[in-house]
Amino acid sequence: MDELNNEQLKLAYWYAAHKDSLQAGLFGVVGALLLILIGYSVWNFTAWVIGLSSEDEMLKQLVSTTVETAAYNQRHAPLAITTGDPQALPGGNGTYDLVASVKNSNSDWAVLKLTYVFSVDGQQFSGESFLLPNEDKYLVIPQVSLTSLPTSISLELLDFSWRRIKSTDSYAWPNFKVTNERLKQVSSTQEAKTVNTDLSFILTNASAYGYSQVPVTVLLFRNDSLVALGRQVVDSLVAGDSKDMDYYWPGQAIYADRMEVKPEVDIFDKSHLLNP
Repeated sequence: MDELNNEQLKLAYWYAAHKDSLQAGLFGVVGALLLILIGYSVWNFTAWVIGLSSEDEMLKQLVSTTVETAAYNQRHAPLAITTGDPQALPGGNGTYDLVASVKNSNSDWAVLKLTYVFSVDGQQFSGESFLLPNEDKYLVIPQVSLTSLPTSISLELLDFSWRRIKSTDSYAWPNFKVTNERLKQVSSTQEAKTVNTDLSFILTNASAYGYSQVPVTVLLFRNDSLVALGRQVVDSLVAGDSKDMDYYWPGQAIYADRMEVKPEVDIFDKSHLLNP
């Protein structure tokens, strides 16, 4: 067996003298590492728990936001279009005029296109129209051939194309004035007892725009009941211009205590605008 030299003896002596300290230091390092690992694990677990709480809160906020958005949309959705009872009025020569009132009560919503259907004793007659904000008008299908006064008539609104109107939007809003209204009954001849009804008035375009075509519907009422209507189209009505209007109902003696004149201008169709 080889003998130990001085250096080896010194090292062995130092180890024997410091053995307990070395073991304590080693245990301290291992303990510190264990504490670090345990602390890291606790931190991760805590962060995970907090993350779950935050995620739950985010989900709650998301659901709340979704509900609030739906509620907002519902609050700001356009009000439904209201309609009156449809009627069939004698139009002469065996025809009838189908008519029903409609109203858009929305100040910031317009209907670009409205499709509707009159159902009359099993027959259907369809048409299209539009509604400006806060507009009330009459849907009319004139001169429908029917064998007799219908016993059943209904109106169905099928399709709506809504558009929200903003205060910054610029449209050619119409403005018309009606003056010199005159309704009279006239006989065809002195020999004949046929009585006809004639309505005349002056229609003035008081807006700042000219229109190539303006459909004008006239409605006559007696005791708040609609008794007759007439409809014609005015061509080329420039701004500030006036037109003599005349409506004629042959063979009908119509007595009315109130009249409504409804010019119609589709402000969303710029093809109707005249160049200034």
